[in-house]
Amino acid sequence: RSGQPDIAIHCFEEALKIHEDMEIRDYLARTLISVDALPQAIEQLQLLAQAAPDNTEILKQWARVAYMQEEYAMMEEVCTKALSMDDKDATTLYLKAQAVAGQGNTIPAIALLTQAITTDNTLASAYLMRARLLLGMGDTQGAAEDANHLTANYGESEETLMLQAQVAHAQGDTAKALQQYDKVIELNPFSAEAYKERGQVKYEQGNT
Repeated sequence: RSGQPDIAIHCFEEALKIHEDMEIRDYLARTLISVDALPQAIEQLQLLAQAAPDNTEILKQWARVAYMQEEYAMMEEVCTKALSMDDKDATTLYLKAQAVAGQGNTIPAIALLTQAITTDNTLASAYLMRARLLLGMGDTQGAAEDANHLTANYGESEETLMLQAQVAHAQGDTAKALQQYDKVIELNPFSAEAYKERGQVKYEQGNT
């Protein structure tokens, strides 16, 4: 807690040599994640999963670390195992959608996100991801519905405003797109993505 993770990792490892303890191993995994030692963290999470095969929280944490590593096939396998124990867990469905989308399988990912939203309609991240995937497929109407839902229920965040701008641009509503990009930049003057995309809209209007 005093910002000395290297010492903490050494102490946790030495403690585990003396006595195997799941809580200590969990602390070790979390500390390894905090210093971006992700392969080592996955090793610890694998050991935790072996010790507690029915603990879906461990599997979800493992899936998150696999996502950070872009190990999407591993992530999907871990999520499938967690869903075999609880197929109604919205977070696990969302994580599996991330894994599936990471492997380029957009339609199954959208199906999983829809399942997650049906299970928990407050899962904003699932709406956001589904909207982005739908937009990428050219389904601007579906993306707009999710974007409007997010804005109505969670207000205007940087992410929802960017989504609204991208949907408006895809629908050809350049005035609304520029308005939304302006709002993003007002919220975050350092959003390179918003400047780039707003510039593209202006360029398309002939405003060089």
